[in-house]
Amino acid sequence: MEHHPTGEQAELHQLLTELADWLIEVDHWLEEGAALREREGWTERADELRARRRESAALRARVLAVLGGGGARSN
Repeated sequence: MEHHPTGEQAELHQLLTELADWLIEVDHWLEEGAALREREGWTERADELRARRRESAALRARVLAVLGGGGARSN
């Protein structure tokens, strides 16, 4: 028996895919911010931003797991 997603399931899948893609952008912004803070001598703030980036990457991994490991562009 072949499984066909409902409209709501397809929409949810699309939203999760877009979220995973958005989190890639967030990761880049956080890393850029951390690099800037580090250049300015704010190493503690840079470390905080990198910790947030790791959290974002972990969330993205969870979203991709729900999607079955695909659907979003890679880093």
